[in-house]
Amino acid sequence: MTLESSVQRSPSLLDASCEVYVHELAALSPTDATAWGIPGFEGELQDFSPDYWNAVAERNRDMVADVDAFDDGTDDNDDDEDFDDVDRVTAEVLRDRVCLDLALHHQGETLRLLNNIESPVQTIRDTFLIMPNESDEDLENIRERLSRVPDSLHGYCESLAESASQGRVAAIRQIEEVISQCEDLAEPDSVLENLGLSEADPVVEEAQEAFARVGAWLGEQLAPHAPHEDAVGRDRYEQFSHLHVGEFVDLDEAYRWSLEQLREIDAEQQQLATTLYGAGTTVKESLKKLNADERYLIRGTDALQEWMQDIADKAIKDLNGKYFQIPEQANTI
Repeated sequence: MTLESSVQRSPSLLDASCEVYVHELAALSPTDATAWGIPGFEGELQDFSPDYWNAVAERNRDMVADVDAFDDGTDDNDDDEDFDDVDRVTAEVLRDRVCLDLALHHQGETLRLLNNIESPVQTIRDTFLIMPNESDEDLENIRERLSRVPDSLHGYCESLAESASQGRVAAIRQIEEVISQCEDLAEPDSVLENLGLSEADPVVEEAQEAFARVGAWLGEQLAPHAPHEDAVGRDRYEQFSHLHVGEFVDLDEAYRWSLEQLREIDAEQQQLATTLYGAGTTVKESLKKLNADERYLIRGTDALQEWMQDIADKAIKDLNGKYFQIPEQANTI
């Protein structure tokens, strides 16, 4: 297939199925709809209950079935126009991502989902930070979604409780961090009070109280069952490595390479410390001396901005027009 023909390619049956899939996922997970820029779900919020996770898994299974049906090659009427090279790439990526999501769901990873970066507490919090709040309609969307926070968090606790009943609980350090995040959201002047709604609006207080309840529940009901080891085991590590990297990684080889790189970095740091301050100077000592060196200190916002602008000017001069086209408005910090 030539580049010209791929540019002019008409959407296939698989493309159409993917379009439906994305919009149905958006309906199931309104926070994803907001992140993806799909309108129509701004006031809604998934509840993260076991039923929610099962519904997402069911839709994923249907998508895999669609891919298999389009790619089975058993229809006498099939030809290259029904399933072309672009579709084969799409199918391979879909099978990898969606089947991995299904495997994680079947192993209970969705029910136990709790960590300090990307789990339902952060998803609920962060969706409000990317919602517009300029018009009356924007504020009503925020208000409507905020009113759904208590039910959403209740469903989340149901999932965590079901997972705990099966012996699957996040590490205590993760739970303690999420408790801290819940407490922060329940505090006066938290991000929930700075979304553009009136401080007297009851949905704000109700959402804060819901986060406070979840924080207390995590400490009282979940934390006593949590393991104190952070390590998740090789099998889970391999799956999540695949999820986040997008490829299977030889972990033994990767760690051997990483440790060798670390040894080289350590040796280079020590050599620099010796070059800068003489033999016997440790890396930690050299860092303290560098931090106290007036030549490398910047004081005040204006000085920092001037330094950053100087660095940016040099980078723009070297790169603009050669490797990138940098818009004029991006030239000034």
